[in-house]
Amino acid sequence: MRNYKKNLFLITLVTLSILNFENCSSASAKHESREKIHANFYNNQLDLAAKKLKSEYDEASNKDVLLYLMEAGVVLHTQGNYEKSNNVFKEAAKLSESIPYSVSGAAASFVLSDNSQNFQGENFERVIIYFYLALNSTLLRDFEEAKRHLRKLDYEHKQFYAQYSEDKQNGIARFLDAIISEHLQKYEDSRVQYKNLTALKGDVEEILESHHSFAVKTKDSGLQKQIEKKLAKKEYAFNKKLEPIKFNPEMGELIILNQAGRAARKVSRGKIKESQEFEVALRGAIEVAMRSESSVGANLTGVLLTIGEAENPIPIFKPYESDDQLEHEIYINDKQVSKTFILNDYSKTATQTFNQNYEAMVSKNVASLATKIVVATAAAYAAVNNPGANQLKGEAKGRLCGQIPAPFNSLCEMLFDKAVDSAAGAAAGGIAGVSIEPDLRCWALLPSNFQAKRFFLEEGEYVVKLKTPGTSNEFSQSVSIKIEKGKPFFLNMRSIKI
Repeated sequence: MRNYKKNLFLITLVTLSILNFENCSSASAKHESREKIHANFYNNQLDLAAKKLKSEYDEASNKDVLLYLMEAGVVLHTQGNYEKSNNVFKEAAKLSESIPYSVSGAAASFVLSDNSQNFQGENFERVIIYFYLALNSTLLRDFEEAKRHLRKLDYEHKQFYAQYSEDKQNGIARFLDAIISEHLQKYEDSRVQYKNLTALKGDVEEILESHHSFAVKTKDSGLQKQIEKKLAKKEYAFNKKLEPIKFNPEMGELIILNQAGRAARKVSRGKIKESQEFEVALRGAIEVAMRSESSVGANLTGVLLTIGEAENPIPIFKPYESDDQLEHEIYINDKQVSKTFILNDYSKTATQTFNQNYEAMVSKNVASLATKIVVATAAAYAAVNNPGANQLKGEAKGRLCGQIPAPFNSLCEMLFDKAVDSAAGAAAGGIAGVSIEPDLRCWALLPSNFQAKRFFLEEGEYVVKLKTPGTSNEFSQSVSIKIEKGKPFFLNMRSIKI
């Protein structure tokens, strides 16, 4: 009986810890599984990545379905299965449309373990779903369908960026829209997109050349002259020998769309105590919550000390540094002709949009988090104040303080009770701390940025290569293409340095 009493407190705390830890272990296992899928993808083992994703999706609970759909869509897209990719992305879009955009920039509040909640995706992640729908449709040469998805993207983008400045635009989507609209002879749409691109990127060569070709096609002499004053080189089209020639509307087109590098990802910020904003706010919130919870008698200092050692539940987006996200040199028939141009820096959008909302997320969630910590504290405190535990504490206090003469024995008893309460607080903080972890789920298979370059070529066969930045003579991809008179050829590439 005595051994049972001695272990009652520990048994109760361990049981509570296990109940909380099981959820964390499950989240960790899923995170490890996703990491293996990402490794397969980045090592160009696309079939294996697709197979594992299907298995994960079949077994996934509702909370992870959107994430698996987004990841699977990218894998299928990279494989060249554009129709299947679009089927997956349409399902993802339908699911994401049931989730309202957050005006604070954060899709969801965190809880003690946010991995137990449905993955909603960040606003800027969900907008990219519509870009892939448009891109897949473009590569399937269904330009009307691509236009519909681009209109939807523009609408969703405005919903997301309602509280931001006008320069928060998706450049690669506008570039694609401008070109598609030209070939659908929806010239006013093209005119609007070129205006938006100029406002977004300035008078850069890549946009001026396309804008000038548009002016020639539409016989807008005033616009031609206006752009020609800004063009550094007057000849931006090429003959079969890759020599610069004057553009004419009957030439074929090569539009290179390069998805470069690996996107910024969510990682842990470290311990709560390493964030002064969070620790100070959490201390105040816990004090308030404890005063309102009459059943909590655990020592506040003990709770805060152990909570401070827990992981900060708000993650941070961290860029993946690598040369493969830089602009690539373009070789056509082994002749260097130009380089790609970054039109949308997804990693920059992710890091700036999410990370700059840190203080707002702390303020929004700290009261809720404190309440949950106090609930855990109440459970632990109740465990150490049950009849069996109280009898054990009384016996231990009597043995220790009974040997001390009055009046010092009263002081001993007071210190003993304080120490027990402090230990209970530390234990409670430890239990809650086990459950606090950042939700690191994010759309990890996205590129760091989206690059493009448009060429006007005479009809014929060509071999296109992208030179990997930071290497002397290494090409990330080599593709044979056929350019036809008056038709666009969209070449989709993914540049990842293994």
